[in-house]
Amino acid sequence: MIRHLIALIVCLAFIQAATAQDQDPVLFTIDGKPIHVSEFTYIYNKNNGEKADYSKASLEEYLDLFVNYKLKVQKAMDMGLDTVPALQQELETYRRQLANSYLSDKEVVNNLVEELYERKKVDVRFSHILVQISPPQSANDTLVAYQKIMKAKQILDMGQPFDEVAKQFSDDQNTKRSGGDMGYMSAMLPDGFYNLENLIYTAPMNKVEGPIRTKLGYHLVKVTDRRPARGEMEVAHIFIRKSDKPQEEAKAKMLIDSIYQLLKAGGNFEALAATYSEDRTTAARGGNIGVLRINMYDPEFENAAFSLKKDGDFSEPVESRVGWHIIKRIRKIDLGDFEQAKAVLKAQVERDSRIQSAKEVMIRDIKMDGHFTEHPDNYARFVGQLDSSFLTYKWRVAGNIPDESLFTLGDQMDFTTRQFANFLFTNSRNRVQMANSSGIKEVAANMYQQFVNESALKFEELNLKNKYPDFRNLMREYQEGILLFEATKQLVWDKASQDTTGLRTYFDTHRDNFMWKDRADLATVTLMTQDEKLIKKILKSLKKSPIDEVQKKFNTDSKKVIEYNLEKVERGSKSLMEMDWQAKAMSAAEKDDQHGTTTFRIIETIYPPARKTLDEARGYVIADYQDYLEKQWVKQLRDTYKVDVNQEVLDALVR
Repeated sequence: MIRHLIALIVCLAFIQAATAQDQDPVLFTIDGKPIHVSEFTYIYNKNNGEKADYSKASLEEYLDLFVNYKLKVQKAMDMGLDTVPALQQELETYRRQLANSYLSDKEVVNNLVEELYERKKVDVRFSHILVQISPPQSANDTLVAYQKIMKAKQILDMGQPFDEVAKQFSDDQNTKRSGGDMGYMSAMLPDGFYNLENLIYTAPMNKVEGPIRTKLGYHLVKVTDRRPARGEMEVAHIFIRKSDKPQEEAKAKMLIDSIYQLLKAGGNFEALAATYSEDRTTAARGGNIGVLRINMYDPEFENAAFSLKKDGDFSEPVESRVGWHIIKRIRKIDLGDFEQAKAVLKAQVERDSRIQSAKEVMIRDIKMDGHFTEHPDNYARFVGQLDSSFLTYKWRVAGNIPDESLFTLGDQMDFTTRQFANFLFTNSRNRVQMANSSGIKEVAANMYQQFVNESALKFEELNLKNKYPDFRNLMREYQEGILLFEATKQLVWDKASQDTTGLRTYFDTHRDNFMWKDRADLATVTLMTQDEKLIKKILKSLKKSPIDEVQKKFNTDSKKVIEYNLEKVERGSKSLMEMDWQAKAMSAAEKDDQHGTTTFRIIETIYPPARKTLDEARGYVIADYQDYLEKQWVKQLRDTYKVDVNQEVLDALVR
């Protein structure tokens, strides 16, 4: 029976391996080292973007480049570059940055954004009883508030109606008269009320929940209704104010009814708002009050606005506490699909303290999934040997400190007292700052919690490559990029710039590759005059004689009439635009009235094509020599390593 069981296990292992091989087959090997299809397609898609058409020609062309790339990486590994401390440190720095991004975005922010998106689809009506804790919220104030909220809860548990208890106990002066009714609300609630938001979106209907704590104090909550979210709507209104005097009130009602009749007859809403609306702030812009959300205005106003079915519809006159309104729907603002809403919601979430709450939940889940196990006796022994120096910068990690386990995560990660001691020493500033208001045990306990949290995140970092293929791909890509850069630097770039003999030999062999085109001596001439007769004389002389002779002729010791500078330029240069390619060709003159000068360009001498010297062509020669060395390097790698391509797998990728 045991033999049959072992055979079955071995068989299952082979089946699993074969399944994995089928899902991600080997595309090629380098000296037997497999490179899988998933790695190739990731790079192919990333670098080709929309041009990744998976045609046979495209795949074969890119495979050739990818094989060269992997050969260089393999050479870098064989050179031992992956063991260079500086390169290891660079990779570790990148890994931490990327891991932090994933832990924050993937496991915290993204979850919060998805949660917020779903909650925005629902409006929740609830009542609450608030027992406020006034700043600075001392321990005694907190205890008194907690006792009061628990007394209210006991009375509710005895069957007393919620609205009566709210009127008796609630410190929320805005809602206690209405029995604690908050009306409808929608996510996200203001910063500091994430606990309340969580409760109203998850609590059963008509059941008292709590107490929960927010930045205001303690709450008892009862959810009374949920409905599809009204969302947001841009609206305009025409407003006529109420009056305490019956006669004036009647006039207001007559006026709003008259305006309504004009609208029904085809009147222009914006024009009527500008003429009649007594909300002078909005009248000038056709009554537009901007974006309406729930709980911004009286329920009568809100209900009328959100009952409008189409953009452009307007309501009958609606009475609110302050007057009469005719409301026009300008546009309904839909939440949109998740991808459309994601960027805006992400920005909102990142400004909210709920991120910290979510991180705490994430750490709790990491500890649970990692079977977090503590050893309190070892912790107690460690803390017991701390003396008063622990609360100062003088404290040092003792050399004879026992290295006992404080807690474990997963199967292999054991965090010890010595690691904790080093953490305490490294974070001396935090430790000493806490010492101002706490004793040894309190500071140690606080720092221990920080150590546990950081350790949990490190544990999770190690699992990222298994949870997120993109993380694994990016880490591999960056590691190989570092190795490739260093190997290329040593074997190609440095050699091209430092190997003077090789560079000279390459230049001598390829001299015809480094040629000057047709060139000319181009003079930019400035005449310190705008005297037309004198300018004509100078131009006439320049067409016959070299510029230096003309300068000597017209310049005197007391007055310089001609200044110029000479430069060699190739044919087709910008500075030669609109000039004929011939000696003594001139550009149009430009006069500067402010300085009294005239400037133009003249071609002095034309030279035929000629070879460049090494100094003249050095930059180009080095670049070409680098290309040459890289091609030689790739050829050498192809000769050194055995590459086997699985043609069947490659053909299967063709679309």
